[in-house]
Amino acid sequence: MDSRSLPVRVGLAVLLGSLLLTTFHCPAFAISPSDTLKLVHAEAEPVIDFDHPGSRDNKYGFEGGLAVKVDGTYHLFVAEMYGDAFWIAMRLAHWTSTDARNWTRLSTLLQSDGVLSATNPRMCFWSPFPLYDEAEGRWTLFYVSYRGPHPGEKGWHNDGKIWRAVSVEPGPGGIGGPYQDDRVILEKDAASEPWEGKQGVDSFYPYKVGDRWVALYGGHNYDPISPWRVGLANAPSMKGPWTRLPELNPSPIEPMFIENPIVYHFRGGPYLAIYDNCAERPPEVPDVGAYYGKEAYHIGYAFSTDGFHWMKGRSAPVIPPGAATWSMDARTPLCLIPEGNGEFTVLYTAQKTDRKFWSVGLARMRLESPAGEVRTSADKELLQPLLTRDR
Repeated sequence: MDSRSLPVRVGLAVLLGSLLLTTFHCPAFAISPSDTLKLVHAEAEPVIDFDHPGSRDNKYGFEGGLAVKVDGTYHLFVAEMYGDAFWIAMRLAHWTSTDARNWTRLSTLLQSDGVLSATNPRMCFWSPFPLYDEAEGRWTLFYVSYRGPHPGEKGWHNDGKIWRAVSVEPGPGGIGGPYQDDRVILEKDAASEPWEGKQGVDSFYPYKVGDRWVALYGGHNYDPISPWRVGLANAPSMKGPWTRLPELNPSPIEPMFIENPIVYHFRGGPYLAIYDNCAERPPEVPDVGAYYGKEAYHIGYAFSTDGFHWMKGRSAPVIPPGAATWSMDARTPLCLIPEGNGEFTVLYTAQKTDRKFWSVGLARMRLESPAGEVRTSADKELLQPLLTRDR
């Protein structure tokens, strides 16, 4: 996209969204960027824990990924920290459930050898995001790989590359794989921006805006230490070519820490990103630009009216704040799946209080207006053609 045409396209997108909102939806139920993501119910214990049969050879637990719902079955694609070296011995796994509470591990999609290496660009794998490509009629799996540090180089995860893999089996039924690598669709190059740092690119989530694709991607620098931020890229199709949008980068969603955002769109309304954030920096902590404070209860969320310009993020609890909990650090949300009556299933990862293990938790959430009105039609307005096939 020519950067000079972006304001025009954005203006048209905002105008079209406003017309759709006015014409087809009752304003009392329409989703608004002023809405608040509220906790309805939190499971008291993890739904996938260290003692689950599928976790027997998983030493440190789970990190980022994405859960989708296809024909009534939940599919969770998640990064597993299966052994040593920590954060290097990684694999991408596929789990399923019929109720989001009782899970079965089906397969390993990719696995690294656990060897710290500065010369292997596929040293470890993170952030598996499955999306159905209507144009191609197959599932696409986006994920990130890293290399390790050279002698004297800081940071364990350097020069992230975003890979696009495609399902061998066509159609929605191909979600379980196997997947074949197609290409690297975003990596460090001449167009990289300074805020992306040595780690970038650290995650990549595409979503549709009008007739184009847009993605939030992340980055971070180790030396000097810098914030974990996200920016935008766009492309004519899911497979690319992807071009950064420097006039909008980095996004103002979070000034210090945001990782693994996933994006949803409400028909005729705003876009909503949910992501891993951190505790607010206390005044006594020096602002080095990369403060991460462990916090047991919240995830982050932010709205955009046009899919390009994002508002400042907020925090939403997935565990009641102040309650005794199994979590010492709520980490990465894995989905926002509509379940009817305005409620959404949210899976997330969090570190245990009693061991070095990150489990998967479950919450039910809903969107409420500033007046406290529940957006009961939210599940019908959520545009998920690439994430659900239930309709």
